[in-house]
Amino acid sequence: MFIRTPQGLSNLNKFLEVDIIVFVEGGTHSYSLDEAMSGKFNDEAMDIKFWEGLFSIFAPRKRVEFRALGSCYTVRRLARKILEENITGVVCATDRDYDNYFWSGKQISGCITTWGYSWENDVCSSDKMFRELSHFSQKQNEKTDIINFYSKILEKEKNSIRKIMFMDYVLLCAGIHLIPREKPRKYIVESHIGIFCNYKLAFKKYKDERRNLKFSIVNSRNFQAKNLIHNKDVCGHFLMEFYFMIYCKIMRDKLNIPNTRKDLFMLNAIKLFNEDLRSNSTSELYFHYREQFKNLRIDS
Repeated sequence: MFIRTPQGLSNLNKFLEVDIIVFVEGGTHSYSLDEAMSGKFNDEAMDIKFWEGLFSIFAPRKRVEFRALGSCYTVRRLARKILEENITGVVCATDRDYDNYFWSGKQISGCITTWGYSWENDVCSSDKMFRELSHFSQKQNEKTDIINFYSKILEKEKNSIRKIMFMDYVLLCAGIHLIPREKPRKYIVESHIGIFCNYKLAFKKYKDERRNLKFSIVNSRNFQAKNLIHNKDVCGHFLMEFYFMIYCKIMRDKLNIPNTRKDLFMLNAIKLFNEDLRSNSTSELYFHYREQFKNLRIDS
């Protein structure tokens, strides 16, 4: 397998006639570091759509090529390689995950991370995607009904989301995922009255996993997990699935629109997120990304 040298990777942006190459997660295939260094990548991924928007806001004059490597692990290994071997013209962008709680949360030079657990958390940081639906109706009582519907669900399920998030965090200390990353809907249920989180099922799984462990996990009271915020720090796939199910129920039950494509829902959520970011330069999210881009070894 042909492997690019650090110098070759540093010159790749010049060969491609761009200013920066940005490696991100996502795509249909996961590549190893050696495969990434040999030139393999996904050219389509929802992660690319997310990061494209951020670079257009915080580095608008840069010509950028995005490459998705699938695996978060590979992107982070590449970020370390960039730092250790002084590779230029290349940066990495990844989900933060629980790094703020497991590690120091300090930014790796040449690597930018999301504000929340993942980019899904960032785009689900507001209810704009639901408020937008209220504009589909011409009747004020229907608009109010839509707003009340999603507001009640979000408020009611906030505590269950936080509990599930906490249990997921604790089990990750033993390398176990409570929330299946490929099947995030496992603990989300739709009923005739709304969408809710199945905390009891999650808690049963949590107890079973704790019982099966051959070693003890540090008492949960000693964790920084008490500082976790439900919509910021829960598994992003889980939160996005929860929001998508609420969105679909509103579309079906309130607006009589039976089918909603998830990819279009996610693209719209990213678009609304970028609009919010552009118009609110005092938000915590804006400050986070402004500082992240400032610490990159690039000029905007």
